[in-house]
Amino acid sequence: MARVRTTVSRLETPAQASASDSERRRWSIAWLLPLILGALVAGATLPVVLVGYMGTQDVASRLLRDRGDLLVEAVVTPIEGLLTPVSEAMDGASEALGARRGTTGDPLQLGSFVESLLAANRHISGIALVSLDGSMRRWSRDGERQLLVDDDGLQFRQELITKAAGGRSGTWSSPFVSYASGEIVITYRAPMRRDGSLLGLLTASVPLNGLSPRLSGLGSEFGVVPFVLSNRLDIVAYPNMNAAPASDDTPVELPTIHSIGDDVLAAIWSAPRPTTTVKALHQAQTHWTRVNERSYTYFYRELPLASDAKMVAGFYVSSSTTERERWMASIVVMIGLALLVVSILVSRLVARSLARPIVSFGDASRAVGELNFTAPDLSRWNASRISEIASTARAFSRMAAALASIRRYIPNSLMRRLIDLGDQSGRSQVREVTVLFLDLEGFTEFSRNRRATEISSYLNGIFSQAGPLVEQYGGTIDKYLGDGLMAFWGAPIEDEKHALRAVECALAIADTLSIHLRARKDVGSDGCRVRIGLHSGDVVVGDLGYEGRTDYTIVGDTVNQAKRTEESARGILPERLAVIAVTSRTVSLAGVTKESHFLRELSSKQSCILERAASR
Repeated sequence: MARVRTTVSRLETPAQASASDSERRRWSIAWLLPLILGALVAGATLPVVLVGYMGTQDVASRLLRDRGDLLVEAVVTPIEGLLTPVSEAMDGASEALGARRGTTGDPLQLGSFVESLLAANRHISGIALVSLDGSMRRWSRDGERQLLVDDDGLQFRQELITKAAGGRSGTWSSPFVSYASGEIVITYRAPMRRDGSLLGLLTASVPLNGLSPRLSGLGSEFGVVPFVLSNRLDIVAYPNMNAAPASDDTPVELPTIHSIGDDVLAAIWSAPRPTTTVKALHQAQTHWTRVNERSYTYFYRELPLASDAKMVAGFYVSSSTTERERWMASIVVMIGLALLVVSILVSRLVARSLARPIVSFGDASRAVGELNFTAPDLSRWNASRISEIASTARAFSRMAAALASIRRYIPNSLMRRLIDLGDQSGRSQVREVTVLFLDLEGFTEFSRNRRATEISSYLNGIFSQAGPLVEQYGGTIDKYLGDGLMAFWGAPIEDEKHALRAVECALAIADTLSIHLRARKDVGSDGCRVRIGLHSGDVVVGDLGYEGRTDYTIVGDTVNQAKRTEESARGILPERLAVIAVTSRTVSLAGVTKESHFLRELSSKQSCILERAASR
């Protein structure tokens, strides 16, 4: 009992536990552990998702940029491949003509030179030589030759000569529609000089209608709409654009972005918005706009031509075709977040599975703290694959079983009261209490020649009814004395009504055991008679013994007087199966009166027999 006393005295009382809870907030491991694991998973996953998002966004942006650069280059390359050789050939030819004296004045030599130039450059449809006076000789690929002196284009040619006089290099004209062939044509004008003086202009006409079919194939292959613009508005090349019909006298204008019937191309320069999902292109430019509630992205760059017009080549594409690249980063984030949610849910399940045995251990600990040693059922954790959980469950079960065994020797009421009192419970002090002794009269004769099992069964039958009544009425069983027991009221918890509770308990025991003993006699079994003695007075109460073995008990003359009071009832009222002797001190403290109870004085004058009034 000493070791149990030492343990239980250190347990928190309900009041102490309540005070501790008020001082600090407690956290339930059933949700704290999932929260911690979830936070760890989130802390480990979110940076990865963020890095993945940024990396994927960068890769997608670079892919779109590189794709835009390559496709713009694919649109520009045919134009440069068409025009650059012509400009180089014409620059060389103009320089050669300027250096050869007499060639420009000899029609045969000039014609032979031009024909060889046409043969060497298959993209040129015609070559013309403009003199300083504005007259022009023209050679076409089909062999036609013309001399134009005073025609409608004279003034225009004179203006070209004036411009050429102030420049050093050749230039391209703005693209235009030839009224003769209906083709879109661009001309290159190379000035001829000798000794720094201008001799005239050598021009070459290059048809551009072949660009549109090439753009059609490019657009079909890559799902884009390529274009070539002049002065931002006029269309030079566009998929499936046909040549204008030839006209001898009516000029034909280039189609514009507003007349071609393409609303998206027409909106290229209206409300442009900078793109944020595409990195800056290496050579081209890009922007996007909305047309008919849909967004389109434009990629383009200016052609590096010395020209009267600013030419722009590029393509546009529906933003929906680039959604996969643009959404790639978002998809990575969504997948990452989905994995994060799954990871958190899994970690929550794992954490809850880990917390469940801890919660069970906590519930079991509370049950043990309430002296309920049969409630903790940890058998399901004995087979846990986690060794610490399994060993803890087995150890706790063994502890509960050991405490349950010890409890048979220690009254529950005493243990609870000692726990409530804490460290103050074992301190010795003088206290007024009421002591009860119960003895079985005639037990010596009863036990003679009987088996031990029969004797213990008889005694347990008596004590199993008397003991719970003592605890029910707030008493403490001090010890079992062979064929009797000793109990007291008023300690360890002070109780002003200790005498009254002891009297009521004695009457209840007498009534209960009378019925029990009478039932045995009715079936022919003999037995003993119950004597009960009560006395109230001061005692010394507390822990008595040594460090290895301590009892919580009471000592003093009050104990001896209670025993003598019980013995004073020997032979009194032999017809009664249970008799109660009580001292006048106890009668006075309990407030017992003749109206409520029957009192019969004994010869000692210090005690009397106590019965219920109804039993007289």
